[in-house]
Amino acid sequence: MTTKRLADTLVLSACVLAVSTASAFGRVAPDCPSGDGSDLVYANGFELPPPFAFTAFASDVSNDRFIAFDLLDPSIVVPVGPGSGTGFLMDFVGDDFSKVYGIDSFGTMINTFASIDTTTGAITPIGVSLASADASGWTGFKVDRTTGIAYAVATTCGSSSHLYTIDIDTGAATLVTEIPDLPCVYRIAISPAGDMVGLDIAADTLYSIDKTTGASAPITSIGFDSSPYLDLDFDDSNGILYYAGVITGTGSAQLRTIDPNALIGPLSAGLIAGFAIATSAGACPPH
Repeated sequence: MTTKRLADTLVLSACVLAVSTASAFGRVAPDCPSGDGSDLVYANGFELPPPFAFTAFASDVSNDRFIAFDLLDPSIVVPVGPGSGTGFLMDFVGDDFSKVYGIDSFGTMINTFASIDTTTGAITPIGVSLASADASGWTGFKVDRTTGIAYAVATTCGSSSHLYTIDIDTGAATLVTEIPDLPCVYRIAISPAGDMVGLDIAADTLYSIDKTTGASAPITSIGFDSSPYLDLDFDDSNGILYYAGVITGTGSAQLRTIDPNALIGPLSAGLIAGFAIATSAGACPPH
């Protein structure tokens, strides 16, 4: 297969996925005009050449760097800046893609809540986030775009998981509730409609999580053995849930979709601590 045919296949596959999963988590993609892509709403904050349309920002801890990559071809990675020995969980707040917010989950700035410049990788500490009920620390962080509230989960795998809110201005963590039936939640994501999901890596199953009570219900098995080095995020333009991370036993990162479980391609990175997709709820998917 030629490079052009492979690229066309990736684009076509992504379009098919967009159609088949648009309403899976309570969102249908907006009506979008057809054309050459010049009318699309692109993410700002990245200086990436065409044909990049939708971009993502990630913490690549094995190579100690922050990176940007294209969702349609994750083998093309653009180094952004040094990771400074950190392992940030992360997400964008609203449609400001010039920086992500996050918590260093295990690195040199552990428990530091900070913003990270998506063009330079510069880390600006904001405060300290402490998981009062889980000594093992943070395993997930995402922002609900419907309310602007930031949520984090901390897990003592095999024992307990708890849900917190994080004050964006100070980093202060407030315990909301235990997630009683999910003792190993590694990574959460929040759909454009405000629905929270979490991945239990002991069961390799995706669950819905009530943001008030912590009640959970299984959605689907992810169909593979996930390592702890991953993150989840929704593409807010169409509601597709992405997985970026290492499959146990492979040692290499992949970009996948969940429900349906589909491989987009290898991600040219090592161990992933966190990633965030830079798309707007009103944007149109690539043509």
